[in-house]
Amino acid sequence: MLAKINYSTLVKFSIPSVLAALVEPLASIVDTSLVGRFSTEMLAAMAICTIIFNSLSWMFNFLIHTSTQKIADYNAQKDETILSQRILISLSLALIISLLTILVMYLFKTNLYQLAGAGEDQFYLADEYYLTRVNGHLFSVFFMTLLSIIRGLGYVRDAFYITVFSTAINIALSYSLLHTFQLGLTGIALGTVVSHGLGTFLCFLLINQRKKGLLGKVLKARPVKSEWVHFGKNSLDVFGRSLILTSCFFLATRFSSLLGHEVLAAHQILLQLWLFCSFFIDGLASSANILMSYYFGKKELDHCRLIVSMYTKIASAFGVFFSLLYILFGTSLLKVFTLDQNVIILCLSLLPIIYSSQIISCIAFIYDGVLFGLEKFSYLRKHMIIGGLLIFLPISSVSMQRNAFIYIWLGLVFLNVYRVITGHIKIRSELCA
Repeated sequence: MLAKINYSTLVKFSIPSVLAALVEPLASIVDTSLVGRFSTEMLAAMAICTIIFNSLSWMFNFLIHTSTQKIADYNAQKDETILSQRILISLSLALIISLLTILVMYLFKTNLYQLAGAGEDQFYLADEYYLTRVNGHLFSVFFMTLLSIIRGLGYVRDAFYITVFSTAINIALSYSLLHTFQLGLTGIALGTVVSHGLGTFLCFLLINQRKKGLLGKVLKARPVKSEWVHFGKNSLDVFGRSLILTSCFFLATRFSSLLGHEVLAAHQILLQLWLFCSFFIDGLASSANILMSYYFGKKELDHCRLIVSMYTKIASAFGVFFSLLYILFGTSLLKVFTLDQNVIILCLSLLPIIYSSQIISCIAFIYDGVLFGLEKFSYLRKHMIIGGLLIFLPISSVSMQRNAFIYIWLGLVFLNVYRVITGHIKIRSELCA
């Protein structure tokens, strides 16, 4: 996988994943800017839809983590029969999940709109974007899954190039269809669907070129029952983890809204600052997943311990950088989001929590990536449930009793502290046995 393990090789290996993690949300940011300058009503309708699609992507991100781990593990075994079986299972799950979610999104469209907070006057505009995205949802799910397969095979740089190309197509089409062809939200959604379709085609093309005849073997593969069961169990474990984590963020937003619109606005701004660093760390965690799957599969525990140590230090350095950034420029950054002085004062009162927790948050993400690589999905699920129910919920709910915003954020921070502690314990037990 790597000729030599040191900081230079790890950084070079991780840069494409880090850049891809930064590029992927770029299209959404540009779409928001394009629509926001075009029409506030359209932006509000698109916001409702993107909440729905982003939530679904987050809930089913087991297609990414499980596929990456399983395919990377193949690289250690060098068995093309196992590889073709695992790719077939991964793509089959992508097909099943996409068809089921399309059905749910069609049948419960109105319920999803209402759950996301849309008023009936927004339904018509929302339909322009929503229905177009639903029609192309199959491409979105397959694109996400195929990128994870390519990364699992070790072609991280190629995955980055495809991501950049897809994002560029998305931005160009969205601008053209909105301004030149005047297609409104339908044009914005078409830009996403077409770019994901092209990305899917390029992923299949790349796999076929890099692994001659592999796609033919995938079509002929007959995975044994144990592979299906194992893959499915891991997927359910990752789904359970994502469900609890998503619920924690949802409840944090819900509790904030009950404290008033200014608190809710402050919460959303702080959340963006708190999670911004995660775009960088997600790329590192993805690389850690790939490398740990490969070297742990080969039982090279010394390499695994070295990788964990180095990635933890790199993540800590990111945490220090962002902590200093928020300490030095926190007030200026807040003014990018709002000019409301009451909201800024609320944010400033909790900004110390944001910058003091950056290192812990970065390490929590890295440990998740390492544990994905070690295939400890059930452990992550179990302790996310424990952390959510016994740490986040009790602490954050105090905000309702005392009408105090700070407890919501203490709940989120201590949840990450718990993730770091339990992650460290498990990693140490696995690699020092």
